[in-house]
Amino acid sequence: MRSSKQWTFLLGLVIGLVLIVVHLVTWHHSDQLLAKMLADKAALFLDALAVSAEQTLQASHFLEERVVSRLKVIAKEIILTQENARTKQFLETLQRQNDLRTIEICDSNGTIIQSNDVKVIGSRLPHSFECQEILHGTKIEHAFGFSQGIFCEADAFGYACRLPEGGLVRLITGVEFILGFEQNVGLPSLLEKLKKHPGVKALNLVDLSGKSILKAASNISYDPQAYSASFPLVLHGQPIGRFELTISELEISALRQTSALAIAFSGVLSCMVLVLLLWRFQRYRDHQDQLRVLLDSRRRIEGLGKVVAAVAHDVFEKIFQPVARIQKSWNE
Repeated sequence: MRSSKQWTFLLGLVIGLVLIVVHLVTWHHSDQLLAKMLADKAALFLDALAVSAEQTLQASHFLEERVVSRLKVIAKEIILTQENARTKQFLETLQRQNDLRTIEICDSNGTIIQSNDVKVIGSRLPHSFECQEILHGTKIEHAFGFSQGIFCEADAFGYACRLPEGGLVRLITGVEFILGFEQNVGLPSLLEKLKKHPGVKALNLVDLSGKSILKAASNISYDPQAYSASFPLVLHGQPIGRFELTISELEISALRQTSALAIAFSGVLSCMVLVLLLWRFQRYRDHQDQLRVLLDSRRRIEGLGKVVAAVAHDVFEKIFQPVARIQKSWNE
């Protein structure tokens, strides 16, 4: 048989385990709820970013189409001009009127025979911007320096096309011509603005292989309470990359810490109250045991007294009964 102290200990152990499990489950569910709140906020943020990015990409792509279309018009004007009229002065005029950087005319051998920049006349056509394919006959025209409407992949943009007499004309416009739009409302500017949003620890755009498309993402310190999510970037129905977001809300983090502390305090307080109640219960059990022992002792003493009295009465009867008979006989 187990003693009362052992039963009290087992009862306290069971109740303590139940309290611990209840508090752990409460902490887990509260943490999951706060994490869901953070995930929902990140999802809303990424949805808004996707809509803004799609609109920005469409605007950027439309701008690129306008730039290429304008360069084609200038190139057509050069093509329609007689060969002997394509002088340096003529090219300089076109360059100034259209804010271009360079206009180059090459023969079929790839030698620059005319340009608004006299320094390049007589030199070979550089291999930059992949315009040699026009000389080889594999292409009729080529637009370079664009990257699917996302951002600038080179420091120059331009257009090249084949001349009727052979060779090509190449128009190059400076990056500032395009970045006047891109720097203000382009996708890089949009991401930079969103990075300053409260709670955003990191925001990056990577390609399908995971390589950063924009500037290299800065390293951020590890935050166990931060939430990371990604969202695909689609242009004209084709995935071209994904956004990677790391968000950490101070209010939610503070609420998570407060809830954890409150649950821990409740658990400790519950255990202390349980220990106190078990101690009081054990004291009550001990007191009841003492009372029971005292009552048993009293009953035993009373029973023993009755036995002694009965024995004494029998002894008295046995001793004094003969004496009484002798005294009675003597008196007679």
